[in-house]
Formats: sequence, structure tokens, C-alpha cells
Amino acid sequence: MSLHYLSLGNSLGSTKLVETLIKASKPNFEQKIKDYGTEFDQLFESQQFTYLIKITLQIIDDTAQDKTCTQFYQLVLQPIYSTILYWLTQVKDAQQKKLVDHFCKSVDAISDPIVKTKLYAQLFNSFASNPAQSLQYFYKLLNVTQTLKTSNLILPAILMGIDNFISQWTLDQDELLKLLFSLLESVDEENHSHLLQLTQYILKNTIPPEEQTVKALILLQNSNPTFVQIAEIIEAPSVKQIQRNPVYAYFNAIIQGNVQEVENIVKANNLQVNVSLGLNHARISKLISISENQRKFSFQQISKELNVLILNNICQIPIELVEIQIISAIQSHNIRAQIDQQAQDVYIWDNSSKIITLNDWKQIQERLKQLLKLTSV
Repeated sequence: MSLHYLSLGNSLGSTKLVETLIKASKPNFEQKIKDYGTEFDQLFESQQFTYLIKITLQIIDDTAQDKTCTQFYQLVLQPIYSTILYWLTQVKDAQQKKLVDHFCKSVDAISDPIVKTKLYAQLFNSFASNPAQSLQYFYKLLNVTQTLKTSNLILPAILMGIDNFISQWTLDQDELLKLLFSLLESVDEENHSHLLQLTQYILKNTIPPEEQTVKALILLQNSNPTFVQIAEIIEAPSVKQIQRNPVYAYFNAIIQGNVQEVENIVKANNLQVNVSLGLNHARISKLISISENQRKFSFQQISKELNVLILNNICQIPIELVEIQIISAIQSHNIRAQIDQQAQDVYIWDNSSKIITLNDWKQIQERLKQLLKLTSV
């Protein structure tokens, strides 16, 4: 388990290490580094990694010319830091924590946020085989990315294999929720793709307390999901448990296509939700519902069906907005339809009314079992 684009480096030999340190250092420190190089091989052969780490970090901290330059880091300091991480894995646990703290302090002096994030990711990778340590450094990495706003560098790898990451650690429900919501806190709310993936995972795979479920639901809606994704998530056990909460009533009204109720719930409870998206999804649901038994509609009919609430009065949506609403439903693959602009009619010949729920899958499973029994007779 690791963040795949950042692998653990191998140890540099004495000649290469000294050459690299000299490149990184100020001119008047060259002799000090050469003196260190003369004893390096003996220290390495006797596996005195604690001393090697301390003195190498000290030399970097004392002599480095420019830790603010990304190119300088990539060409010079990165191989040294990778070597130090390799040595850290060879140190006994008693000394390891202090040395990791020293390593982190040195890394924190680097000003470039991308460089810093990659080094903390490498630290996590270095201890990936040790569950307790990897979890500790995973939280450290999350804190760093949240502070530096660089979570986009690590989230793709984490979300791609989130089950593998979590399976590495033995977590009870509370610890799992703490981890997932810590990860959620690190996501930039403008990053809709990552936000949607993570909130879906939380709501489908865990049962958080009501407050956290509500938070995840609202963040999910803010990530611009499709109507089908909303319809699927409302069936999750985590969401079913909050049926008395106004937020559940809001999402349920969306799925039922009750445009007026959506607005009523938001106003009555002062909900901080994406009302415009909720209304759009409610109208899509209404379009799906009315097309179950009828195919041809005039714009006037649809305008009446997709009503809105303005100043406590029920109003039809303007005729000129009907076509926009239908196009939105077509583009989001919720209906298949043909618009006759001249006649101001629409023909809806298919929709996404059937959402496969958990109960549906159970019924399918039972039918398959019955069929298997029949074929074995």
C-alpha cells in the first residue's frame, strides 16, 4: 500500500552522497562535508543509521544554499531526503520517532508546498508495511495537505484504492469514521470529483451519526451529482436512519419530484443546501414521473407540471425555460426525448425511472438461486 507515484529511494553511496551534499551546500562548508565523507563508509557498514541521519540532516539544515527553489530540491536535495527515509526504516523504534521529528522539521523549512507534500507522502510510503506507523503518518500527511491546500496531489491515489488503504489498518467504526471525515476535511470543496467520490463512499459503506450523515449529504449535493446518484444515495442505510431530519425530507421531496415541497422545506428549516440544484433534480424527477404513462407533451403542460413557488404563490415556470429544463434532463441522461420547437411539443420515449436499490439486488439474487436450482435438477 503506497501513494504510487512516490517510491522509496535507495541509499546513496559515500562518493555520490558527498558530491550531492557539496552541490547543495554553501562554499565554506565543503571541507566539513568531505570530512563526513571519509567516515561515511565505516558508519554505513557498521549500520550506525541513527548517526548518519542526524549528521546528514544537520549538514542540510546548516549548509543548504536554497531550500526555497523547487528545481534545486528536485536536482539536489530530493535524492538525499530519499536516502534518509531509507535509513529511517532501518532504525529501531526507540530512536525512530525522534529522528522522524527531526526529518519533518527539516522538510518544513522547505517553502515549496508541492515539494513538502511529496516528501511527507514519501514518509508515509516508507512505513506502509507497518500498520500503526503508516496510520500515524497518514494523519500527518492529511494535516500537511490540508494546511498547504495540496490534497489534490494525493487524493487520486487514495480514492482509487481506498479499500486497500483502509484494510491495512484494524479500525473500529468510530476510528473508521474519524479517518474518513479527516480525509473529507482535506478535500477542497471546489474539487467536485473528489468530494463526490468520498461522500458516496462514506454514505454507502458506513453509518455515521446523524450530524455527520447530514454533513456528508450536503457536501455530496454541493459536488454537483446527477439525479441518479441522488436517487441511489437516498436508499443507503446511513441516509435511511435520519428520516426524521429535515435534510432527509428535502432529498426525499427531490426524488418524489415535489418541487413545491422542496422549497417549503428549505424555507421552513433554513437549510443551507444547493436549492437551485435541488429544484432542477426535482423537476427532472417530475419529468420522469409524468412520462411513465404519456409520451407527448406541450410546453404549456410541462410548464404547469414543473411549477415553482414565488412569494408564497404557486407559479408555472416560464415557457421559455421549459426547453432549457428538458435539454438539461436530456444532457444528464435522465430522459431521451425529441423537441419540436415549432409546435412547442416534446416527445419523451425513455427515462431513468428505474433505480436499482439494495432490495432489487436481493430479489435478483434470489431469482438467480432459483434458476440455478432448476438447472441442476
